[in-house]
Amino acid sequence: MLKKLNQELRHGSLQLLLFFSVWLLPQRWHFRVFKAIAHLHPWLLNVEPSVNALIQYKPTLADARKSLGLGFAFHQIIDQADYYLTRRFSARWLDDNCEITGQLPKKPEAGSPAPLFLTPHYGQGFWAIRFLNECCGFRLAWLYLPPAKRFKLGNILQSWTNKRRLTQIERLCSSLAIPTGGSIAAMQEKLIHQGISVLAMPDAPPQPRQSKISVMLMGQSAFFPAGVFSLAEREKIPVYLYSILFDRQSGKRQMVVKGPFTGLNKETLAQHFANLLDDAISHDPCAWHLWPYMDVFLLE
Repeated sequence: MLKKLNQELRHGSLQLLLFFSVWLLPQRWHFRVFKAIAHLHPWLLNVEPSVNALIQYKPTLADARKSLGLGFAFHQIIDQADYYLTRRFSARWLDDNCEITGQLPKKPEAGSPAPLFLTPHYGQGFWAIRFLNECCGFRLAWLYLPPAKRFKLGNILQSWTNKRRLTQIERLCSSLAIPTGGSIAAMQEKLIHQGISVLAMPDAPPQPRQSKISVMLMGQSAFFPAGVFSLAEREKIPVYLYSILFDRQSGKRQMVVKGPFTGLNKETLAQHFANLLDDAISHDPCAWHLWPYMDVFLLE
């Protein structure tokens, strides 16, 4: 009971700190305050599973445990803060805080499928959604894993926060999100018949009996769910890949866009995505949110 109450207190404290920081302080102070909050992570976040998993696969980082913990905490805090930042600021915030590199996505010709956007569980994604929607003109349907419907002590505030974040994501996308489970048909309907782009994060841990596709990731054979890659190949849907890189010294971000990829087989497309994730992890391994699930990616 006490452990669960402590989890509620930790999450609530973090949300209050971020809420007041974003809404009461001037923008020029935000990055420094977020860094200061990250130093409080032992009392606010549990980053040990991520630190342990990263060290397991990169043993040379064992002596940097403290800095790794700070890095994971920083990225989780920025991800949480972006909910409030996108509520307070318009797309003009991007002009001073994010550089866009690569081929800017273009709207498809009439009668052609809308593009599919793929990004890893890496860094922070709220501002990328705003860029694609408000700056590039794409309505987006985000593919997401539905949360548990019943709230339990220990994750009541977390579940409430996740619902608020989903509402904000749908607002930024200008479209309802797509829950996983029968999602291939829903994505096909959006992309081909409604002209609405889909945003998916295919580096999710594969589930038992789920179709998988093999890639090389960090020098090892790994597996991603095959669904979105198979859909893109079968329906000849143009695909853009992107990642968000964060400079922890300056607070500036870089959105790296690759594509459009058209006419590729699913294996080649999946490997392009794995290469994008490889490059992002090389930039900052602490920004990947799925280190605790690395064992699942390696299972055949």
